[in-house]
Amino acid sequence: MISKDDIARRFGHSASTYDSASSAQRVAAEKLASQLAQHSAVGGNLFEVGCGTGALTKLLFPLLKPHIYIANDISSEMLSQLYSSASDNTLSTLLGDAENLAWPSDMDVIASASAVQWFDNPLSFPTKAFNALRPGGTMGIATYGPQTFCELQSLGVPGLHYPTLSEWNSAIANAGMRLLHSEASTLVLHYPSALDLMHDLQLAGVTSSTHVMSAPSLRNLLRRYDELYLTDNKVPLTYEIYILVATK
Repeated sequence: MISKDDIARRFGHSASTYDSASSAQRVAAEKLASQLAQHSAVGGNLFEVGCGTGALTKLLFPLLKPHIYIANDISSEMLSQLYSSASDNTLSTLLGDAENLAWPSDMDVIASASAVQWFDNPLSFPTKAFNALRPGGTMGIATYGPQTFCELQSLGVPGLHYPTLSEWNSAIANAGMRLLHSEASTLVLHYPSALDLMHDLQLAGVTSSTHVMSAPSLRNLLRRYDELYLTDNKVPLTYEIYILVATK
């Protein structure tokens, strides 16, 4: 299991490069924002968990026009990057590990994109959201499924534990929430080589256990990745994206 201190450190180091490298995270944020716009009332109080540099934040402001927007992240560098680009005075930030923080109460919307997979227990999120939402409030999650990074997994690289869509649906029901939308889609990104792929992941701070590999082991991994997956001068990297929206 990756420590929370390590997660904060890695995302802090990538704060200035995250936006340029995080294509899948942008797609996930766009999908979630679209669904939240359909299922959430305009105005009200919004709490975002794991805001990063603001891919979702910047989409939700014009769509939902919140009276209060509280953006949380585990990395102070990420929050600084977000705050420097924010122009709305309704935005406030909350630094810390959201899995162990006390969440603000009386929220109308709780949203999280590309963050809950870093929780030790991701499926605890719906219960925490239920407790922080007002009756009729909306929870929206964009996260990833077990097929994410399947190419790296096939080469023996351990990754995060990704609950299945069925497990998410059950956790939402068990938390006492009503599911409004549950969607799985596959996004395959392509790179000129495994080295380019790994560089992009490092810039986005989302590398798995490859960050603890020795240089020879990493070179061997990259060579095997190219040998197995290089086709027409491109290698793939798969993301299984889940979008979940529920109401209290």
